[in-house]
Amino acid sequence: IVRFHQQRELTPKNIITDILRIVGSSGLSNKVMLEVGALFGCKQNAMRVATSRLTSSATIEKTPHTDTNKKVINHYRLSAATDPLTLFIEEWRLGKKRCKPWKPGHWLLCHLSKNPNRTERAQSLRALSLLGFRQGPDKLWIRPDNLKKTFTHIDQQLQQFGLEASATLMTVSQLQEGINEQWQTLWANTENRQSYRQNYVKITANLISSQAMLKSLAPIDAMTESFRLGGSVIDLLIKDPLLPEQIESPEAHESLCRAMGEYDNIARVIWQQRINAIVRSA
Repeated sequence: IVRFHQQRELTPKNIITDILRIVGSSGLSNKVMLEVGALFGCKQNAMRVATSRLTSSATIEKTPHTDTNKKVINHYRLSAATDPLTLFIEEWRLGKKRCKPWKPGHWLLCHLSKNPNRTERAQSLRALSLLGFRQGPDKLWIRPDNLKKTFTHIDQQLQQFGLEASATLMTVSQLQEGINEQWQTLWANTENRQSYRQNYVKITANLISSQAMLKSLAPIDAMTESFRLGGSVIDLLIKDPLLPEQIESPEAHESLCRAMGEYDNIARVIWQQRINAIVRSA
């Protein structure tokens, strides 16, 4: 079950990756990033450490940029290695368009080898979880074959997210009697599914309430509010397994996607205006 525990933590790392997603390929100078961090009370040293670590991990990269005085300075932007994950995160906007009608008995399976390298296995489990797979019997990971992506695209994404080379991805359409029903229980019982729906309804209400007051808040307060709440909701949406309607009604998920889309449009304008003002004064 995908659960929503708390609003997103306001850390230098999260601030840097979020603002770089907003500004896109043009990136930002270190000076501008430090000033944005200061808006949220982050010390310059903490921002510099986070920038260094993100660069070392190839999450972000330096790129030369010519300013209005034709002076070349380094900007930071999300790296090419991060692009696949960034594109995946942005898929939440597509909502139900990411899915196709499910034929019960049609499943995607991924089999993992025995005696794995611990680091590689941790990356594999993260990759499979991102695409909504759940652990089944005998190192088999399973999800309904209802994603609109092609088999090749799913295989490619899993590899980009760290799936170990020895893993085997496959589809099945015929199962022994009772297996289809048994696998559906991997996504929890009726009581937990009801809790899941109620959780989504509550979060949707929180978004609508927050949106109503965003424009009346001071810019920094609106940025902080939208960062914490909006970031947490997007994190929730990208981790949703996108189950077919035979397992879970899509209504609560679709309502949350619509509410988040409206919220994000307003929040992005607020963030972009503030970032533009900092860039102009830098």
